[in-house]
Amino acid sequence: MKIKQTLLLLILTLSAFSSCSEAKKENKISICLWTSPSTFDPRIATDAASQRIIENIFNSLVRKDERSNIVPDLALSWTTPNDKTFEFRLRKNIAFHNGEKFSAHDVKFTYESILDSTFNSPFRAAYGIIEEIQVPDSFKVIFKLKKTHAPFLRDLIRGIVPQSAKENFGQKPIGTGAFQLKEFIQDSKVTLLANENYFLGKPKTELVEARIIKEESTRILSLETGQIDILLNNFPEQYFQSFSQNSELKVTEQTGINYTYLAFNCRNEILKDSRVRQAIAFAINRPQLLKNLKNNHAKIAHSLVPESNFYFEPKVSKYDFNLEKASRLLDEAGFEPNEKGQRFTLVYKATSSEESRQKAEIIKNYLAKIGINLKIESYEWATFFTDIKKGNFDLCSLTWVGVADEPDLHHLVFHTESMPPNGANRGSYSNPKLDSLLTLGRTTLDEEKRKEAYSEAQKIVSEELPYLSLWFDNNILVTQKDIEGFEIYSGGEWYSLKNVYRKNEK
Repeated sequence: MKIKQTLLLLILTLSAFSSCSEAKKENKISICLWTSPSTFDPRIATDAASQRIIENIFNSLVRKDERSNIVPDLALSWTTPNDKTFEFRLRKNIAFHNGEKFSAHDVKFTYESILDSTFNSPFRAAYGIIEEIQVPDSFKVIFKLKKTHAPFLRDLIRGIVPQSAKENFGQKPIGTGAFQLKEFIQDSKVTLLANENYFLGKPKTELVEARIIKEESTRILSLETGQIDILLNNFPEQYFQSFSQNSELKVTEQTGINYTYLAFNCRNEILKDSRVRQAIAFAINRPQLLKNLKNNHAKIAHSLVPESNFYFEPKVSKYDFNLEKASRLLDEAGFEPNEKGQRFTLVYKATSSEESRQKAEIIKNYLAKIGINLKIESYEWATFFTDIKKGNFDLCSLTWVGVADEPDLHHLVFHTESMPPNGANRGSYSNPKLDSLLTLGRTTLDEEKRKEAYSEAQKIVSEELPYLSLWFDNNILVTQKDIEGFEIYSGGEWYSLKNVYRKNEK
């Protein structure tokens, strides 16, 4: 293994000199993607890798700023004449990458195509609240809702596509964004070309190359040898110190809202008992897990809602490491150990990434101490995620990226009506009381009533445990020392790519 890494380092070092000078000559910036995007169609994409590219090719009616506030994007302004009506005035003189003029008709087309049952968008249920979309003129669009929907404005962070979008749009995207797709080589790279006519000003860099590097060790070597200019997260945190001490690199760290959790499949005959889920929670030493996996560059989570959020509820059930309590709960649930000390076997599905496999092994060792045998199955990301979206797992661990700032996420992942294919309640958890609270939370515009509803919802979720909250990741940005302009957004978005430049090229 060491010989392999040494050879790789030598190859990267030798090629770094030519590639760095080539990048400067071409006015090119390179950034690292951890896996291949699945699609470039914003009406379909659910994975974070796709979103990072999409947010640079497309614009939405509104977007989030670096503090997760909603700000205008393609919309100039908006009004709400009543609780069920949203009226948007749009920017003028904006063109898609193919030269077509942007108008309100494109907005209407985007959302109506999502709602079209033949299109099979995973977001169709989320926008089922829309009763009608009106276009009084080319630069005004009105959304009429079937009922009050508090998070609707945030739901409109969705890339707008042209009316001319064809069936293969996911491979040949056309947006209004700062960059347009120049080239995509599966499992190799995504190359973006600056949009010279971008309505907010031409990007400061002509080309952005998102290099797809799945192996963590290769990402690190690529950064250290100058093969990539920007690495945001997606590396083992134990490298933080060595990066910080490298005079050729700059390191910035901020608290984030990307939420990592352990999901339970509540259809499983064993896991449907909340005492089993609670036992597993008590058996996992989360502070130690955080230290081993994240080198403490994250914060233990007790809820889906980050502590900085208005809706955060501090008085939830918490699960400090306690093997005795875990064993007692399993005994009470009727799962006593056999003569070998084993109670039952569960399947834990993981990806083939190093961190995912390591996390699975650590959790397996914890659960073995209370008599639970964990069988680990590892898959490439695409296969893994297909299974998870269908609910084909006993246990798995994933991260919600950039969405934990809106408590309505609870509805998507825990409401009974959000079971696949209608939503992301992949563990098939159902609780009528929670359903009522989550419905109230999204149908009242009274902030205090919303807060009360989500406070109670967080308490129920922490007690029932369809998810075990693990941590909120810190965002760690590492760049070459001559790179400027990249801003960290709380959800890890790449919105600031258009502002990135190399010092000597501004």
